[in-house]
Amino acid sequence: MKIGVKRIDKTISLPNSAKDSIKINLISRRDVVIEPAESRLVPVNVVVDIPKNYLFLVTLSPDLAKKGLVLFGGLIVIDSADNSKEELTLPVYNFTKERSVILQGEIAAQGALVKSESIAFQEIKK
Repeated sequence: MKIGVKRIDKTISLPNSAKDSIKINLISRRDVVIEPAESRLVPVNVVVDIPKNYLFLVTLSPDLAKKGLVLFGGLIVIDSADNSKEELTLPVYNFTKERSVILQGEIAAQGALVKSESIAFQEIKK
């Protein structure tokens, strides 16, 4: 399936996936330095257009987790109602005692498109 995407910096490649993988690699648009116990927004160079009845789930890349970084909330969930004209950014926190650097062009996160349905709750008597 293809979804609409707008790149902010055309010199950075479009999000891509490894062969036979459904995860899309999201690339850092610029170098980001995160000091210990500090958080920063990491721009991933895309504005995404999520189709109706789909969710785009985003998690931090394993390589950034190895650097002692975590994504606030652990998961970003975007649906078509959240479609924005703004670049997707990741709220990242450094829980180590060392400075951490995310380099421009580095895989910062991974995303997956998941089919979903609108729901409405119906109260039951159990």
